[in-house]
Amino acid sequence: MAKEKHFLKIEVHTLPNGYSLDVDGTGYMYYNEIDLIAGFMAHVGLSETNYMDRGSIMSALMSAMIGDAYSDAVTTLKQRVGLLTTQYTTTIERMDKAIDYVTQAEKQIDSMLGRVKALEEQIKGTEQIHIDNKKIVEDTKVKLASIEKKADKVMDSLANSATIMRAMEEANDAIQKKADEGQKEPDKIGDADGKSAEPAADNKRKGKGGRNKAADAKIVKEIEKKAKENPNIK
Repeated sequence: MAKEKHFLKIEVHTLPNGYSLDVDGTGYMYYNEIDLIAGFMAHVGLSETNYMDRGSIMSALMSAMIGDAYSDAVTTLKQRVGLLTTQYTTTIERMDKAIDYVTQAEKQIDSMLGRVKALEEQIKGTEQIHIDNKKIVEDTKVKLASIEKKADKVMDSLANSATIMRAMEEANDAIQKKADEGQKEPDKIGDADGKSAEPAADNKRKGKGGRNKAADAKIVKEIEKKAKENPNIK
């Protein structure tokens, strides 16, 4: 005896807010005609009894209509999405590292700028010190020039003194020479017993404002000796 074919009990009802589909006692709710048709094809045509969202229904229908090609395409698409997700994650990680590097570099640059500013301040201070030292050197040069002029005047004075002393020595020599020539005349000044008249001549030279040759020579030699010992006199 042939087995009786089971017919699905299908009921569709219009509700105030949508449509209800009942398949063998399992009810489904839809809010527009397109979702109702898609649900009908999935639950009636494909015999899917589980509750499915709209995306799952559409995927099941596409797979049923296209077959393995759709399934393979979905698998490939999922693989590409996974690869892109991995690449995206890697790129984000690299970007995070790059941001960290830039942040560290910025901190180093700020530190270097601070050091540069400190060096600029030090250089400014050094320049001021150099200016002050330069002024001191210039003032010292002026003072040295003044000292050199004074030293030259002192040396000139010493040279003039030595010249004067030599002139005095030569004058004394001339006076002494004249005195010696005067002593050659006999018995003009002296005693009757023929004593020497040299003391009288010497006294005459002294009495008329003349100087003692020996004393003058001694003074000249002393001045020349001091002049030689003075390192400032060449």
